[in-house]
Amino acid sequence: MTAEQKTIQQTITSAAAFRTLAMKDQAAAFKKLMTPGAFAAWQKILAQMDSRTGAMGVADFINTAVLLVGPQTSDEGVCALYSPFQDVILLLQTDNAESFSQVENFRFLPGAVFRGEKLNADAAPASLLPAENQPLTIALMQLFFETEKVFNQITSASAPLAKYPAADTAGIRYIEKVMDTRNRCALTILKEEHQASLFLALTIRTCMKRATAEDLKQKLQPGAYQEQAESFAALPAEIREGMELCHWLTSPERDLYAFMNKLFPRFIAIVTADVKEENAKWTLEWFDIANAKELYPLYEKELAKQRK
Repeated sequence: MTAEQKTIQQTITSAAAFRTLAMKDQAAAFKKLMTPGAFAAWQKILAQMDSRTGAMGVADFINTAVLLVGPQTSDEGVCALYSPFQDVILLLQTDNAESFSQVENFRFLPGAVFRGEKLNADAAPASLLPAENQPLTIALMQLFFETEKVFNQITSASAPLAKYPAADTAGIRYIEKVMDTRNRCALTILKEEHQASLFLALTIRTCMKRATAEDLKQKLQPGAYQEQAESFAALPAEIREGMELCHWLTSPERDLYAFMNKLFPRFIAIVTADVKEENAKWTLEWFDIANAKELYPLYEKELAKQRK
């Protein structure tokens, strides 16, 4: 293993340890992850948010964020946590001199700001409100693809954060709004009028954890979804066992549920079903969002063909 590979492995290990600790004690995890100066700056950002929204929203961010690893040296490195469900990125500059890569500096940004797009403070990210006729699968892949493409343009481990404001109030307000929207959605499914949706979510989760391919096929609509049952059932047990509901949208026609594994958040499964119809067949799509750079261009190519 080369020195660079060792440093990358150290970064990945540090990020995994942070994620695991943050699920138990969010404040302790950030304090361990960051230098005192960086942690103080992080606390100032949280102070700008409603405390309940911030606590729930940051927990949601950690649970749904995928690690991106940029340039690394034995002294310093760049990495990021990006949640396609929130379209929010935590860009990190780390001190790699010790065995645990500690964050010296960071930027907490809406994905649009990181990608150099104009931030529309009134618009919800595509994951919360997909464009008409655009499946959530594609919306998530597009966000991840475009964000990773910009991240991969970072070529130096030194000072890639300078182009972004340290504490942009408009950006933090937008992040808070997105977090609040997702928090409310997570709580809405617990209300009495949505008991059927919650029951179905629990049924789907149980199937994801334990059902055989044949069991899943009995639940799914015919066609390509049957193939999805085969490939999903073949996933390692630790991935399937950790699948939890992370996203829910309801409409008069159907409910949409997204599940992901908090320890392996790159694996996402999306199920739709008509809650009103008893024993209605589901649709299932699962994918590894880390493969968006290969999968999303194929979708664009197919879309271009259809437009001709």
